[in-house]
Order: sequence, then C-alpha cells, then structure tokens
Amino acid sequence: MLLQNARSGMCKDAEEMKTTLIDAWKKVDPAAGQLGAAKDEPSKGADLGVVAEIGWVAAQNGLVELAVWCSQRAAGALTLPPRVRSELTANLVALSGLGDTKGTLAPSALDVHKDVVNRTDQALSSLVRFHDAAGIQDACQLIWTASLPLQQPNLRHQLTRVYTAAANALEAVGSSLNRLRTALHLELAYCYVAEDMPVLANAQVAKVERCTLTPG
Repeated sequence: MLLQNARSGMCKDAEEMKTTLIDAWKKVDPAAGQLGAAKDEPSKGADLGVVAEIGWVAAQNGLVELAVWCSQRAAGALTLPPRVRSELTANLVALSGLGDTKGTLAPSALDVHKDVVNRTDQALSSLVRFHDAAGIQDACQLIWTASLPLQQPNLRHQLTRVYTAAANALEAVGSSLNRLRTALHLELAYCYVAEDMPVLANAQVAKVERCTLTPG
C-alpha cells in the first residue's frame, strides 16, 4: 500500500515521498533501518524484489540516495529479477548524475548516455527472458530517454539494433505505450534510410501507421 501510494503521486513533497518509501522498505526487509549499510546484511527474510521496485520509484522521483541504497541492497538478491531491476535503477541514477549536461552533446555526457543505452539493452534481454512486461516497458522508456542525444547522423547507426530489440519487446508484450512504439519505429526508419535500406525503412513506416491507428 505504501509503495502504491508513492507510485500514484499521493505524497505531497519529496520528503514525504522519501519517508513513505523508507517505511515501505522496512515492511519487507529487516535490514532496512540500516539504510546504506543494508547492502552488507544477509538477505534472509527480505523481499528484495520489492526493495528493487522501491529503488526504481525513488530514482524516478529524484531521490538518488535512497535509490542507490535500495539498488545496492537488491543487487545482492539470489534471483535474477531484483538484480535486473537494480541495474535499471543504477542506469537511471547515472543519467541523473549528469546534471545540466544530461541530453547534451558534451563528449563526457555522450559516453554516459551510450553506456546507459547499452547496459539497459542488456537488462532488457533478461526481462524478455522472464516475461516481465512492466520491466520491459520501463527498460524501453529508459533506452529511449538515454538515446535521445545519440540521434545524430554520425551516431544513429549505433541505435539500430537496440531500437529493434526495444520495439520487438514492446510488441511481444502487447504494450499500450503507443507513443513510445511509434517513436521507436520512426527512428528505426531514419536509421535504415541512413543505411540505404529503403525496404526496411518502409516496413518501419508501416508499423508507425499501425501504432498510430491503435488506441492507447
């Protein structure tokens, strides 16, 4: 319930959000009270899947310190899903850490954007394997956000494979994120035009039209 409250925007400010998420963490993890030191504690009795989700919500809301604590804690899970969600959170935190250079063409910022795209693409492969529809959508949204400054004529070729994987993953789970799906297919069309592959480009345009006609 606490996590749902945070997700639904019921917290009036960042401080209440942080308190709510920490309280949610304490309900599922005996080591939560240790905050940053929790990562070194045994995972017995902890639902690290929920801890990973708390970290993701914290990162989405700019609570970087809490996001890092939960991400590091969930990274020690014995099962793969919490570790993958932890990786997504770490990637989102890395983007946030760019500050004013986020989304710019500054060489150091571009390096971070490229790294986040590639690492999130790897995480997406895992999410596809265990059919995590919510995780797939989060990963694809992160890939799109991180890739925006890379949509340059001299860089676009690096995105063809990643965008294809994201578009296919969203289609496979029947995602209703049609704006994102449209954007991916349209950018893929540009990629194929740049690579002088008109047939593949036209196929992507056709998918854009289908997404546009689909409600959602």
